[in-house]
Amino acid sequence: MHCALTAKIKFCCNICGYFETALVNMPLMIHLKKIIPLTFAAGMSLFMLQTSAWGAQNTLELHSGSVKIIRDGKSRILRTAGEKLQLLANDRLQTGGNTDVSLYLKDGEDKVKLYSNSFFQLDDSSDEGNSVALLIGRLNFSVKPLPETAGAEEEAADNAEKKTEQGEKLPGELAATLKGKLAKLEKSKLRPKKRRFELRTVSALIGVRGTDGKCRTNPNLPDPITELGTTDGQVEFSSVEAPDSITTVSAGQYSQVKEGSYPSEVTSLGPGGSMDGVIPGPAKPIDDFAQRAERALDDEWLDRIEETNAMLGNAENAIDAIKTKTLTLSMTFTNR
Repeated sequence: MHCALTAKIKFCCNICGYFETALVNMPLMIHLKKIIPLTFAAGMSLFMLQTSAWGAQNTLELHSGSVKIIRDGKSRILRTAGEKLQLLANDRLQTGGNTDVSLYLKDGEDKVKLYSNSFFQLDDSSDEGNSVALLIGRLNFSVKPLPETAGAEEEAADNAEKKTEQGEKLPGELAATLKGKLAKLEKSKLRPKKRRFELRTVSALIGVRGTDGKCRTNPNLPDPITELGTTDGQVEFSSVEAPDSITTVSAGQYSQVKEGSYPSEVTSLGPGGSMDGVIPGPAKPIDDFAQRAERALDDEWLDRIEETNAMLGNAENAIDAIKTKTLTLSMTFTNR
């Protein structure tokens, strides 16, 4: 009997101790219940951000041959087919013989196929677009088109600019006339448009807004040359010496830029879209055109100066005539 009573007392004490411990630890348990979901949510958010960042990276994949990556003064050579590497801004790539390399920019939205004996640089990559350089060699590009809303916004901006220019005209005033002439000269320069992909070479600038094409450049010729062929869409093509004078190269067309000249008139690509053996159209030298424009500007300003001098001369003559009449009247009519 005594043992049974002792056992019951111990059991009750254990129960009381359990509830006492539970009551003491209850705030901690509630706190843990709040922390665990928050920690899980934060971990998932971090994972999603990392996944997004990884997806937006620029990557290189070697298919054949070899490629040297130069970064921050250090170099690394890839020789294994299928090997991949992340690309960063300002990375330079030098390909060997019989080489085929794919570059996937912005999670593959823009693709560049780089071939043998080429020297390539990734200048910049951002949400707005990619900027690259081909110093020598050959590449193909495929660029995702801009959303239609971007084109509509750009057209609206152009219309607003035109309305502003029209509202600023002041007919009949010499200053406004001179301003209009200067504005006309400025309008001859094409305003740069929003581009998803920009490619520069030693002799040319290529602006791509969503299309496929190919480029080949050789700066070691007596006249450095860049060749462009468009296989889909349209590409803006200009000389680095006159970047505002743009030639549009549409699908199935070819053009080239030589140092000292504007882009040649477009011609058709060869069979299968090849640039080999294509005879370029005529191209205007930049120096002659610039000199003619300069002479025209000088002649225009000379005409304006002569016109202004004539207006001032007429005004001075009119003032002198008024003074003469006043003097004559004061001499003719005297007080008596």
